[in-house]
Amino acid sequence: MVSNELFSLALGLVLPWLVGDVTFQVLEKRLILHINFPKGSRIACPHLWWALWWVCHQGAILLKAWLENAKASGLPPIIKVAYTIMNHWDDVLRWFESQINNGILEGFNIASSNPPK
Repeated sequence: MVSNELFSLALGLVLPWLVGDVTFQVLEKRLILHINFPKGSRIACPHLWWALWWVCHQGAILLKAWLENAKASGLPPIIKVAYTIMNHWDDVLRWFESQINNGILEGFNIASSNPPK
């Protein structure tokens, strides 16, 4: 049994999901597993809620780190942006869940203000 199959079994992955590549970085003490699926696979994701939570959680971690750096930058415009993001924290994090912005709404506004003649 190859190591990729062993990791797929250990993680409980079922087709079409599989471990595509395994990298072990000894000095960093890091094991990197690349999860993939064969090209053309049809995918059902019964654990979508977990994936959404993970994306949102990672987004929050990265954004908090950026905010700390922005506040420490000493640049007033960047600090202002950081505090604006902090004041709208829940709305900003909602984007990581939905990936929806107001571009669609703006498109409807433009279309409704310029009806076809």
